[in-house]
Amino acid sequence: MVGRTTQREAHEQLAKVYGTVGLRSYPCYDSLMATTDKVSVSIGREELRNAKRLASRLGLNLSTFITDAVRRRIADQKRQDAAHAVLSTFAPEDRASPDEMRELLARWGVAGARRTAPRRARKDRSKRKGR
Repeated sequence: MVGRTTQREAHEQLAKVYGTVGLRSYPCYDSLMATTDKVSVSIGREELRNAKRLASRLGLNLSTFITDAVRRRIADQKRQDAAHAVLSTFAPEDRASPDEMRELLARWGVAGARRTAPRRARKDRSKRKGR
């Protein structure tokens, strides 16, 4: 894989610099070492500008900021999957109706719970300004 450093390769590189004995003095070192992949992603200019600004305000570099955002998105998806797994154990007649669901979400303070009308479709922006 392009840009991927394995634990063994990283260990060998550090051993060249610090010596094998020094690294072997810390048996837990290998298990704590993070491995990363270098990837190329496309992001809109405005989103990139905002991400850089927010990362700077939070005292993070852009890579850490994006990694945190990805981890949060993955955690959100895991929670949603777990919720769907629990709901699938209920018989359809035991599940909340749409009105009951809105009431429950409003009671729990979930954002967007008061929305009763369906969302309007967004216009296709790719056709604007000769794109």
